[in-house]
Amino acid sequence: MNLKTKLIAGFASAAAIALVTVSFLGYYYTKNQVVNDINQEMAGAAGLVDGQRDVAAKAKTAFAEIKEAVEVIVMQVQCVTTEVKQLSKRSDDVLVAITDITAIAEKSATASEEVAAATEQQTSAVLTISQEAGKLLKEAEKLKNDICKFKI
Repeated sequence: MNLKTKLIAGFASAAAIALVTVSFLGYYYTKNQVVNDINQEMAGAAGLVDGQRDVAAKAKTAFAEIKEAVEVIVMQVQCVTTEVKQLSKRSDDVLVAITDITAIAEKSATASEEVAAATEQQTSAVLTISQEAGKLLKEAEKLKNDICKFKI
């Protein structure tokens, strides 16, 4: 082999090594950028899930308080209905007025029971959202752990 061929082979080898080195550095930089972006997104998602969990917990507490208040109202309405029935037995003179009050009390009891049923459904929905948010957080943690496996 003459000197010219050897020089060309040497320069070609050096160029190939430089190309491989630059490619590796580009890959490493890109991989680090992707990993950093993913970590930032995961941190944001975890914060969002925590915020949703707090909101769901507050909503659950509020709905529980509403449910308790509605139950008290239902019991009070039932007591009023009972007292009205006792008064109607004692007084024939106020029978018409007591009948009207009883009808109103029964409508209120029905409405209160409907509100209680709706409150229970909403509480169930909030619980489901909270559970799903927990699942999302677990999945985010799993993904974060999986990403850590790819670090060099």
